[in-house]
Amino acid sequence: MSGKIADRNANPLNRLGFTVAVQVNPGQAQMIAMMEGFIGKLAGFESRGEFVVGELCHNRIIRNRTNLRLIFAIHRTTHRIGLFLQRHAPDVNQAEAHILCHLVEFGDSTIAKLHRAFAHKRSTLTSVLDRLVERGLVTRESSREDRRSFVVALTRSGTAKAAKIHRLLEKLEAEALRGATRKSVDGFEDVIDRVERTARPDSGPVN
Repeated sequence: MSGKIADRNANPLNRLGFTVAVQVNPGQAQMIAMMEGFIGKLAGFESRGEFVVGELCHNRIIRNRTNLRLIFAIHRTTHRIGLFLQRHAPDVNQAEAHILCHLVEFGDSTIAKLHRAFAHKRSTLTSVLDRLVERGLVTRESSREDRRSFVVALTRSGTAKAAKIHRLLEKLEAEALRGATRKSVDGFEDVIDRVERTARPDSGPVN
């Protein structure tokens, strides 16, 4: 794992006096290792310096309480991608950049398709598209097939901007995945998909 692992005593649970026992599910160990590697490579790609990575929570606290093993890592990684974009493409935010890249890969898209792709609140997606339209990066026009829906498309300047951002994220992803096996990547994608599906509002209560 890239970077320096934080001292075990830095774990606030240990400082509070909890007794912690390691219980790693062998079937998920490879996925966890890949997530740790991704975070470390992302930090190294950002600064090329030393980055202290906190321990991922894969300890089980006696008293039937389990540390979060995925959520903090997903949040931290998403935030670091945002900072990466802020540094290399400061004139767009993360939501705008992702929509531009989606249009590069999938072409003209309805607002409903963008909503399914990113799960934004309708009001949030509208605000993001408003800003992109105002800056001349995309158009938002009524669909020829269905006048009740709108289609979002890149403009000429938007195409150039989107291509630049897409290349940046291609490089980031390639660097993060360098040396990873196909099996570990497939496992990572499967777990992320499970988290996303479980968190959907129509997935039912989490017991």
